[in-house]
Amino acid sequence: MEYVLSPHERARIRAVLSEAFNDLPVDYDYLAEQVKDVDPKVLHEILYYEVAPLCFSNPVSYTHLRAHETDSYLVC
Repeated sequence: MEYVLSPHERARIRAVLSEAFNDLPVDYDYLAEQVKDVDPKVLHEILYYEVAPLCFSNPVSYTHLRAHETDSYLVC
């Protein structure tokens, strides 16, 4: 049976993955540590279908975008 992320966990993962899209230095070890317990297939889905579509076109800005259904933010 597949583990399903709660809305809070999913929002946290979105926020962590979105850090790779800002213009600040990226600490990839930190990002990996934050998502190490998440199924790689789920990470792929979140990154390519939820985070990248919002953040890829603006890689050199630091804009907070409201994440879906939560109080957390994507940092793009």
